[in-house]
Amino acid sequence: MQLIKTWFLLTFSLLVFFAKAQDHHNHDWCGSNHYLEKQLQENPELIQEYEAVWSIDQIGQYPEYANLRTGARFIIPVVVHVVHANGIGNISFEQIEDGIRVMNEDFRKMNSDTSVTRNLFKPYAADSEIEFRLARIDPDGNCTNGVVRVNNPTLSFDANNAVKQLSFWPSNRYLNVWLVNSIENFSGGNGIILGYAQFPTSTNWSTYGIVCRHDRYGSIGTSNSDGRTMTHEVGHCLNLFHTFQSGCGNLCQNSGDRVCDTPPSANNTFGCNVSQNTCSNDQSGNSPFTSNMPDQIENYMSYDQCQNMFSNGQKNRMHSVLTNIQNLITLVSQQNLQSTGVLNPIDRVCKADFETPIRVICAGQSITFNDQSFFNPLSHNWTFNGALPANSTDQNPTVVYNQPGVFSVSLTVGGNNDTASTTKNDYILVLPNPGIVSPFIESFEFGSELKDNNWFVNENVPMQWQKIGGSAATGNNAIWVDNYSFGQGSAEIYSPTFDLSNFTSGELTFKVAYAQRTNNNDILRVLFSFDCGQTWVIRFVRGGSSLSGVSPTNAPYFVGSPSEYESYSINIDQNFLVSDFRFQFLFQSAGGNNVFIDDININGTLSDTPDLLYPSNGSINRSESSKLDWKSISACDYYFLEYDTTASFNSPLYFSTQKNYQNNFPNNTDTEHQASGLLHGATYYWRVSGYRNGLEIGMSQTWSFTVANDGVGTQEIEKNKINVSVYPNPSKGNIFIAHLQETNSLSLFDLSGRLLWDRTQLNENMQIELPSTGTYILRVRQKDGSLQHIKVIKL
Repeated sequence: MQLIKTWFLLTFSLLVFFAKAQDHHNHDWCGSNHYLEKQLQENPELIQEYEAVWSIDQIGQYPEYANLRTGARFIIPVVVHVVHANGIGNISFEQIEDGIRVMNEDFRKMNSDTSVTRNLFKPYAADSEIEFRLARIDPDGNCTNGVVRVNNPTLSFDANNAVKQLSFWPSNRYLNVWLVNSIENFSGGNGIILGYAQFPTSTNWSTYGIVCRHDRYGSIGTSNSDGRTMTHEVGHCLNLFHTFQSGCGNLCQNSGDRVCDTPPSANNTFGCNVSQNTCSNDQSGNSPFTSNMPDQIENYMSYDQCQNMFSNGQKNRMHSVLTNIQNLITLVSQQNLQSTGVLNPIDRVCKADFETPIRVICAGQSITFNDQSFFNPLSHNWTFNGALPANSTDQNPTVVYNQPGVFSVSLTVGGNNDTASTTKNDYILVLPNPGIVSPFIESFEFGSELKDNNWFVNENVPMQWQKIGGSAATGNNAIWVDNYSFGQGSAEIYSPTFDLSNFTSGELTFKVAYAQRTNNNDILRVLFSFDCGQTWVIRFVRGGSSLSGVSPTNAPYFVGSPSEYESYSINIDQNFLVSDFRFQFLFQSAGGNNVFIDDININGTLSDTPDLLYPSNGSINRSESSKLDWKSISACDYYFLEYDTTASFNSPLYFSTQKNYQNNFPNNTDTEHQASGLLHGATYYWRVSGYRNGLEIGMSQTWSFTVANDGVGTQEIEKNKINVSVYPNPSKGNIFIAHLQETNSLSLFDLSGRLLWDRTQLNENMQIELPSTGTYILRVRQKDGSLQHIKVIKL
């Protein structure tokens, strides 16, 4: 009974404690209190642990004021996890170093504005004797610059503790800092959360650290502040409260921040009012003050704009947790400082590394590679497989990929006497542009993986979209998110590229099966991109009961019948009718139930003007037997194809034919013609018209191609030709072969020239199992007779 009474009183006191600290109105503010309140609501047993830590240095703090530790110095190794969104928020290393500089100046009382601390508080302003250094050795013993960069657009915005799952180093060896674009408003109130931290306890070290907006970190680059958000949040990590945390109270030990040389404040304030005095109990209890003092608005743990000091009592409080809590004792130990490389670091080139804003682009797009090597390399040598240029000595080069495929990148950097190299295989994925010619239907009935069919998920988080059998709207397969099991974070899936340039209006339709769980408002969003995924625009939002098509259930939901699917339609605006259109499904979990998607269609009104596809305009060395291919139009009676050796289409070699219209799908025989007997070495001009009711309704542009002198076309060179793509290459087993529209056969040879197999029954996307480990030659015979040889490797 006494235990229950004690727990109740403690809980009640903490609710009052939070109420004093949450009046943030419309200002920017710290989210640490709300994060702590959320923790305690979810895990009430933590209350006693926190209270025990908060009381570590309260006994005997005063009047032993003069006996404070003065010679100690603590060094804390730091790792900064930069969680950005396709380059947005991916701040420079210089800004990261500047953030460390600001923290060190503030904690060591080396800040230039310490001179403006008011005279009545100068005797209590402290050098905390705590220093922060970026780690030089990672948890695996490898060289590091103390920075980890993670591209995750979903978790970088409205960030919460889920961001910590992306990258985390042991908190008894490193102080973890996560820099993000924005932070979730835990309380739902007004204002913007700039950062939040976790107080130390004897448990819960798997999430210990600080989450901070990148625009509040440091004072250069993307920062729009003095960088003291981190000073404030690290104070929380080291057991400091807000100066207004407990209000006025009756003793200095239990009011304000529970530190007696920081006069308590009744509530948070955001100005810089030097006459402000909201409490009158400053001299009560173990206080060094003998009279009523104004509020210490210059304290780093206030919300006021004139912060410039920690107090001696706060220094003592921070030192107490660093010497009483085992994880923090280990963190600042000499052994750990040695193992994390922060003692006497020597600058030398020890690692070659690089990053790009995005890793999935479309053919014809450029991409910039950002050197992240350390430390201070003097030379750079890049090799880009499949790009132009193929080599560069620039530090941050920009290259162009003109052909689809999966490509590796290598970098070697050098210093005075050291070099380091790295190769990232399958690093850049280049999608075709133009993309898949639409109309388009996707029911996920393929046997291979999603990524093998150019559907991409974020593989760095536990909750992902996956293919599933037996829960489909039609056929057997659908895609789903196992939300019931994970119930945290979000999951996104990105589509291939689609060519909608021949549409005059478009529509994306899909089916969703979802059952709500205990009124949780899981949210499904659909986003469109008009530039191959570099820019995304939200076009659809549904959540909770508005997304659910069946009765709510607290059990794991699985589709029982196709009738449980709801159909949805989204208009594809004119801005998105481009040759490299993409879309994504983004599912944001609120701890609810599983969700399923199937039968994704792209349809709409096609142009009345045919668009030519193949052979591409200006191509040379074509075979004397070449297939001519064009996009379908909305509806007509027939297509009228013409080709000739003159652009006026009036020579004796003029040829024309009609192709009766079948439907608006692009892969039918009505939108292609197999030419034969073409004149060797001649240039041909061709065009296609659509006819309805005997009248021409639209004519394509006129394109040209040149037949090879020998008529074979084995040395075919084309502008913007879509080649067969093979990936991953090298592979650990299976390879995926895409873009087989123009292919007649595939043959696999070993390096001795022995034919291993030959296949003529081809699908649009094929998965092939390679034989034993080794190097092989894949020969691709195109329908026009040309050959392509691709080296494939099984590791």
